[in-house]
Amino acid sequence: MQYYDKSRMEDNSFNTIETPWNVTNGLLVVELISGNRQMGDSTFEPYDPAAVNVAGDADDPTGPTYASFTDLRDDNAISEGTILTLRVDRAGNVTEDGTLASHGVTAGHYEELTQHTVATPFWEFMNSSGPVWNGSTNVNAQLFQSAYYATGLPVTEGYWANVKVGGDYKDVLMQCFERRCLTYTPGNPAGFIVEAGNVGQHYWTWRYGSDSVPT
Repeated sequence: MQYYDKSRMEDNSFNTIETPWNVTNGLLVVELISGNRQMGDSTFEPYDPAAVNVAGDADDPTGPTYASFTDLRDDNAISEGTILTLRVDRAGNVTEDGTLASHGVTAGHYEELTQHTVATPFWEFMNSSGPVWNGSTNVNAQLFQSAYYATGLPVTEGYWANVKVGGDYKDVLMQCFERRCLTYTPGNPAGFIVEAGNVGQHYWTWRYGSDSVPT
């Protein structure tokens, strides 16, 4: 395995797992939210969930951390098509904020395996197409062979939060999946409206106590 800012890549080829699952992103979000650190193939040790900010500036004192989502994993799924107006704070409290309806963001795809609904901007991103190098030239193709390849399955619903980004506070929609937490920031430039958080960096900080991920 090798750490990156946004992931930990793992080589599963020794298990003769079929492509594309022979190389995957680690289930880092599951460990960060639950506090259960994986020490071996089937060995876990309990720790406190990570008090590390999911999104935005690392020094934001009020934005949600991974620990904020610990008790939200069992929240009921939001019905497909519902406009998302739930806000989460650092303590994990969820409140209704009708002003968020102005963004027009809806719940997009219900995933029966984890009983959570993927927010529409994230579902569209996970199923998006674009230029892909096929070994000799760029072709237009799906960016991910499976919608869940890079993110894993959803483990929470999508919630809005007020997050400090680049020193400024703004409303950001965030949703955590097994392998990544995704954010949607209205007003961001095209190509950066949906982003993946720096979960590799966050995990390294939580587990090893350093802000820098070795290369």
